[in-house]
Amino acid sequence: MFDYIKRKNVRAKLKKVETGLIDNVEESFPFIREMAVHIFGGGGKRIRPAFMILITDLLGYEGEDDVNAAIATEFIHTATLVHDDIIDRAVSRRNRKTVNSIWDENVSILFGDYIYARAIEMINSLNNHRLNSAFSRLTLGMIKGEILESDKNFKIDITYDEYYNIIAKKTGELFAGTGSAAAILGGLNEEDEKKFHEAGMKVGVAFQIIDDLFDFIGDESVLGKPVFSDLIEGKITLPALYLRDSDEAGSQIVESIIDEKGFKSVSEKQLEKAMEDRGIPDKVKKESEKLVREGLDLFKTIPVLNESLDLEKLVEYIINRNM
Repeated sequence: MFDYIKRKNVRAKLKKVETGLIDNVEESFPFIREMAVHIFGGGGKRIRPAFMILITDLLGYEGEDDVNAAIATEFIHTATLVHDDIIDRAVSRRNRKTVNSIWDENVSILFGDYIYARAIEMINSLNNHRLNSAFSRLTLGMIKGEILESDKNFKIDITYDEYYNIIAKKTGELFAGTGSAAAILGGLNEEDEKKFHEAGMKVGVAFQIIDDLFDFIGDESVLGKPVFSDLIEGKITLPALYLRDSDEAGSQIVESIIDEKGFKSVSEKQLEKAMEDRGIPDKVKKESEKLVREGLDLFKTIPVLNESLDLEKLVEYIINRNM
């Protein structure tokens, strides 16, 4: 499962994270545990936990608090996905049925709330004020991102700054928070923690940009949902912004799909060709690569990280992953 990680100690801890995702859900609520088994039992790349634990390992941390913090991170991430799926009325994600398509919608909302609360409880149990602050910031930031995204749905005049603000909060904050947590557990001071927060933010934004691109060029069987679903749902992401601003024809394609909430006067093939003709996929990838390089440069201000290729390889995997 963790073939992209080479360090044995990190792989061992990630296996603890995997079992901990279910073990940290109370057995006294059988249906909640059943939901946890469904949503976590399918595995996953666990990129955010890997990101945190690799950094703590490189910094020489030898405890187990990074495992619990990584589990909490994945709980928070999953809670947002559960709530997203309910809002979007999604029936599948990554080729697995969503929680809301199997269980009652109200119960699904409560499950998302439960794992959010369980994450905060786990962080509180570590008795580290700086960690509490880091996770409070990331949770609040992610919620703000969800609100901002909802407000901008179907608004064709969304600006680049607004788009980046949304993904910085919605996705970037989680990577930024894992960067902060790794710095704290690794014994770094607050100044270096701020650098790691900023570095994680850049990696997280780059991650989301690539995710947004997959919606346009991905394989539906791998995505586990229809391609172009973001655009149909009114989410104008970076590829759509580039197309909108490319020329009059590109702008008309985006506007038609948004206005019609689907492919009526414009076909999927027309959209694909318009993207390819304008070189938009390559332009999006270059933007993500630029952000990743800026993030790595910040991490490498710490000598031990500058001396290792492991972090660079992980970040490259994040950008070049196959969905």
